[in-house]
Amino acid sequence: MARKNWIKTFKKLHKWPAIIIAFIAILFATSGIVMNHRQLFSGFDVSRNLLPQNYKYKNWNLAAVRGSVQLEKTHLIYGNIGVWKTDNDVQKLEDFNQGFPKGIDNRKIYSIIQFNNELFAGTQLGLYKRSKTGGFWQKQEIPVNKERIADLEIKDNKLLVLTRHYLLESTDGQNFRKIQLPEPVNYQRKAGLFNTFWELHSGELFGLAGKLFVDLLGLVTILLSVTGLLHFIFPQWIKRRKKKIQSRTEKPNHPLPPRGGKRNQKISKNETVSVERLVRTKKQNLELAQCCGLCFCLVSAHQHFFGDAPAAAFFNCNCQ
Repeated sequence: MARKNWIKTFKKLHKWPAIIIAFIAILFATSGIVMNHRQLFSGFDVSRNLLPQNYKYKNWNLAAVRGSVQLEKTHLIYGNIGVWKTDNDVQKLEDFNQGFPKGIDNRKIYSIIQFNNELFAGTQLGLYKRSKTGGFWQKQEIPVNKERIADLEIKDNKLLVLTRHYLLESTDGQNFRKIQLPEPVNYQRKAGLFNTFWELHSGELFGLAGKLFVDLLGLVTILLSVTGLLHFIFPQWIKRRKKKIQSRTEKPNHPLPPRGGKRNQKISKNETVSVERLVRTKKQNLELAQCCGLCFCLVSAHQHFFGDAPAAAFFNCNCQ
């Protein structure tokens, strides 16, 4: 009797924390997949009215304005809010973002410069150019895989484009030559701990295959968590579905095996094993699986908050 009470108590302790962890696991996995493909989801925005106060723009904070460019009679101000045309008194703002893809992430401007009577903008996701008199922004092809622009500069009538990995040089603003910068004197090949964990978390440390593998782990986490929640929320519906399927398989000449499977048939034919022992064995197996699932979920949460973040993707919980 005491053993049954202990099992019931353990099942309750497992069930409710596992339900909470399942929602957290879905959130972690979904956000991880989105962050792993920034350019793919760059067109989707979240209203800042739904976010805490420290995410809201006030007095040009949060790098809303990084700099300005003076034209003939106007100014261009740029930053995380895109590009805007204004007068000398900064009293009137005019949208100057025509041509940029949809989504505020595509309008994060790091630098704007004038070259050959054209404007060039270095953004989070590439290099763009536009005529000073009108038109719209057009993306420029550059010979690098990662197109994030760090800075723009002009030297000796040449446009210099600094990316996260290379320096690009152009004389006409259309054709670019890639320059590999030399290593500084006494340079030590070391990477920061945070950057290493970030690339390990996303799988980028192992290239495209690593990113896809982490995406797969995230999808498995979502699948196991969702099915576990469905099993908890709709147990009666699942039982009815099982009975309906079992009633169909019991019909003569049905292609599927009969209810219970071969293993259960063997045990049921054994006259020395009672029905109570069979049910108890199945319950013990189910409780063991639930216990393992809870342990994996707890380790996953611990690793995410206190240890290596990518480890959270390797533990999946099927909450019952």
